[in-house]
Amino acid sequence: MDLLPVVDALAPQALPVVRQAFATSWPVFERWRMTSFLVLAHFLAHAAHETRLFRALTENLRYSAKRLTEVWEKRFPTLEAARPYAWDPSDPDPEDVALANLAYGSRMGNEENGTDDDDGWRYRGQGIFHLTGRGAYRQIGQMVGVDIEADPSLVLSEHLLIPCACAFWTWKGMTPYAESDDLRSTTRLINGGDNGLADRAIRLAQAKRLLGV
Repeated sequence: MDLLPVVDALAPQALPVVRQAFATSWPVFERWRMTSFLVLAHFLAHAAHETRLFRALTENLRYSAKRLTEVWEKRFPTLEAARPYAWDPSDPDPEDVALANLAYGSRMGNEENGTDDDDGWRYRGQGIFHLTGRGAYRQIGQMVGVDIEADPSLVLSEHLLIPCACAFWTWKGMTPYAESDDLRSTTRLINGGDNGLADRAIRLAQAKRLLGV
């Protein structure tokens, strides 16, 4: 099965590395037992949403102060606390590293002194499903047989982009819900809530049509 034409139709402006990865992806989906067209439709719908139609494989850390209090309520309980880390469009060098270290440091498997050793930044969201935290990189690395914990950038490579995404999908136990066409449950397994559910539904309908589901 050649999934590249499906990806091209779903996301005409997909990054070259994404197109290259999907061009040889079928054996990967076979390995992870994700060959059901309904499961693939759900996979592609979530992947398209998470990456802004396969144009963004790294987490965007440019938030307004208000948005920071919404995304990381415990880290930024007030607007005053958030403002030093908020994105200023007039600043050509936003404090992405500082924000990532504060938001993700000392949790999700990141080292205890995450704000000092840049674990939050090193293990920020990357890949199709924006793998986040040292613990997740370690887990997915073990599943695919590559030490991506040692080199997080490997998640973005042509040869590991799809394997890491399939490993994440399997790790979260998403296939049974996709087989039941349960979009809400698969969404919650990805981000813990209903974030982007309406857009995911649009992408799912498109993917289903393209795959003939």
